[in-house]
Order: sequence, then structure tokens, then C-alpha cells
Amino acid sequence: MQEIHDQKIQRVTALDPAGPEFYTGILARKITKDDAQYVDAIHTNAGQLGIWQNVAQADFYVNGGSGPQPGCIGFDSLQKVVKSVTGTVSGSCSHQMATKFYARTILDGIRRSDDLKICSCNSGTKYKLTSSCCDQMVIFGEYSPPGTNGTQYMKYEI
Repeated sequence: MQEIHDQKIQRVTALDPAGPEFYTGILARKITKDDAQYVDAIHTNAGQLGIWQNVAQADFYVNGGSGPQPGCIGFDSLQKVVKSVTGTVSGSCSHQMATKFYARTILDGIRRSDDLKICSCNSGTKYKLTSSCCDQMVIFGEYSPPGTNGTQYMKYEI
């Protein structure tokens, strides 16, 4: 878009930025914080179909950023068994949760819900060690305000 019109679009939200085949090879093209005026990313399946790398001004690692995500526990476990037999990548349920979480933020915003503000940890290690980490309150998803930045680890369920 920028190459055609010589200006950046206002916003891009990356929904569990993909890892396999998107970050390696000659034709690799990954999203970066420079692709729009404001870029945010919601990570839900890092290490399988998604990536651990920060790619945006604000990277939100929901429920730690990797699977299994809430609602995917049985499904992702079954996929791991399939992977061990077939060698194919698993985790599609957790990968798809990024779109469900994002859609939920749109609905919460329409309802003007207080659920938009979520406690966030600035450190993945701190997030894993304590269930009550709350370094700051953040808004993620559709209503994440431009200017939000950094790496955020948070609990969120639909």
C-alpha cells in the first residue's frame, strides 16, 4: 500500500503472526512495526504456527502467547499426538484463537465494556512465575490506542 500511494496506512493488527514458511526462505515477508503508523500483534501460538519474535510497536502475548489456549486444551493435545505420528505442525486451535480474542474486543468495545482494560506483565518470566502479575493496565485488540508499545503478557478468555 505504501509503495503504491507513498503513505503508510494508519493501522495493522497481526493476528498470531505466522512462523513456518513465513520467516524463512527467499520469499519470506514478515510484518514489521514499520508497515503502518501503528502496528500491534496478538500472539497465541508462538513456537508452533506463530512466532516468539516481537514484530510490532505493541506485542500482546495472550495467556503467555503459546498454546494450548483456553478452549483448545483437548484439541491441541490431540494435534500433538497427530504431529508425533505424521510430523505435521500442530496447534491450529490456539493459532485461531487470536481472531476470536480480537473479535471479542470489538464486541466488548461496542458494549462499552470495562473488560477492555487488562492487567499486563512486562516480562514473560514474571508472567509465568506469578498468577497475579500486574505491571500496568492495557487495552489490546481493536481499541488498543496508537502509542501503546512494548511487550505485554496477559490472561484473557472468552
